[in-house]
Amino acid sequence: MHPWEDWAETFAFYLDIIDVMETASCSGLIAVQTQDDLKNLLKTYTRLGVLLNELNRGMGLIDFLPALVVPDVVTKLEFVHEVIASARDIAPSPQVTVSA
Repeated sequence: MHPWEDWAETFAFYLDIIDVMETASCSGLIAVQTQDDLKNLLKTYTRLGVLLNELNRGMGLIDFLPALVVPDVVTKLEFVHEVIASARDIAPSPQVTVSA
């Protein structure tokens, strides 16, 4: 796999995880999660995925979380998480201007 493709796939998976967790949190399905602790986020994501898989299987549907997050993928996700965190730290705050 080309490194850029690997980055794109890992980044897309990271965004999927964040989106699922935010949706589950906002709907009250899980407790509010902080995005600062990736390991805790992945732990909760995995537990949520197992639960949703069981519900889907009970209905005869395909798994919601079709893949297990293996250690090599966790390492890649940690790198993406660090890049995003560092970009957040150096990004200037948006300036809001109000015109009369």
